[in-house]
Amino acid sequence: MTEFERGAKVRRINTLMSACRLIPNRTDILALWDARSYDELTDNEIVALQAYMEFAHRAKTTPATDAIRRLRSQVLAHLTKLGMYASPEDWTKVNRFLLQRRICGRLLYMLDAQELQALVRKLRAIGDKKPATTSRPSVQVTPIYIIPGGGPTVVN
Repeated sequence: MTEFERGAKVRRINTLMSACRLIPNRTDILALWDARSYDELTDNEIVALQAYMEFAHRAKTTPATDAIRRLRSQVLAHLTKLGMYASPEDWTKVNRFLLQRRICGRLLYMLDAQELQALVRKLRAIGDKKPATTSRPSVQVTPIYIIPGGGPTVVN
């Protein structure tokens, strides 16, 4: 691939990111390819990233079915309980969380019904986890009062 072709593909990727409002998540998206900038990507990775962004743009502009919308709503409800989603204006935290490979590695509007169901189960499991207990056993404290002239007294 020539430098001109590579530059054209990078410009197209940036245009698609801008159209999907993903510019703030550029580093998270590049991290999916273990890169911090476009210069670190090979030609094949640039082509794959462009295809990924084309898919993201199509998924964002295509209306979703009722089942998909319900599943997305469930995901957002679980993300709200986890403190990831507070207002519709701030998707940066949600996108950063979902783009982690151990969560799903994709954006919410790119997921199909099966992936959304798996994500709902995963988020429910994360929310159901109990807080970590300490390894130290709890100690029962017994108060001891010292009464002047009478010595120590244990009160139960």
